[in-house]
Amino acid sequence: MVCRSCGQSVEREHRYCPWCAAPQRRKVVALFPPHPDVEASGRGLRVSRYFDPADGPPHTRMSIYGADGRVTCVVALDDSTDGGLTRFLESLGAGSGLPHRRRTGVLDRLAGWRLR
Repeated sequence: MVCRSCGQSVEREHRYCPWCAAPQRRKVVALFPPHPDVEASGRGLRVSRYFDPADGPPHTRMSIYGADGRVTCVVALDDSTDGGLTRFLESLGAGSGLPHRRRTGVLDRLAGWRLR
């Protein structure tokens, strides 16, 4: 693999170029398993945040996996909708039973995926 910033050779496992320190990641991915006590058709959720203009405008993509391990549905959100989803999830946090400090930390990390 070649660094897009300086053109030097970079091993694929490096997150940053060892020569110029440019980030090599084009996206950030988080995987969420289904609730063990709720029967639902989906078997998991993958949330990806795309940063590289080569992949289109910055956006968040959610993919739902079925029981067979294949993606059954994909939804791409723009920054405005992504922010609305973050606010919605934050508003639900009061009844979640999680300490406020932990809820805020998780939501801050999700909101931090946006490019500033």
